[in-house]
Amino acid sequence: MEQDVKQRILLAAKELFAVQGFDGTTIRQICDKANANISLVSYYFGGKEKVFQHIFETYFPGTKLDQAEAMFRDPFTGLQFLMDQVMSMSFDDFHLSLMIDQELLMHSSRSEIVMSYVQPVWAKLEELLQRGKEQGVFHFESLANTLLIIRGISLSAKIDLKMNTSAPVRSQEEIEQIKQTAIQFIMDGLKVDRARSN
Repeated sequence: MEQDVKQRILLAAKELFAVQGFDGTTIRQICDKANANISLVSYYFGGKEKVFQHIFETYFPGTKLDQAEAMFRDPFTGLQFLMDQVMSMSFDDFHLSLMIDQELLMHSSRSEIVMSYVQPVWAKLEELLQRGKEQGVFHFESLANTLLIIRGISLSAKIDLKMNTSAPVRSQEEIEQIKQTAIQFIMDGLKVDRARSN
């Protein structure tokens, strides 16, 4: 029961923060949407700022990077997995994705919290690319440019979703196809041997 109420509060806050922004959302609005007593935000979380932090602790997939460490031993497999996870978040948790964008674009007081979750993902990407280049798996000139381009490709689904809000909801099959096409495009750009990607 307690977990159910906490989850309802977090989900309500996530949606409202994404749609209205953190500053435009009140605790009362969160509790009304969650059908929860207003005092429970303080009781469970200690205030609106702590709700924000708990959203990332609970829903940001990058917090589980250490659980996939075996996959990251191979740069090729690790990069595929990481890109799949980044793109999946744009499709699977659009609200969290919007929250990240808003806070970082506004350079809000919460952007430090957001970066503490996002930065390890991009650091893992950099590590995989460097190791892959050293092992002869990936071929590129500039690490900085390659990082920029891969981040852009992996986040492009989010941009498309924001621009085409009236577009029909994509099926899981279409989402998988988009992700696989983007990953293959990245691997082609890194000049990965075709035999390795099959």
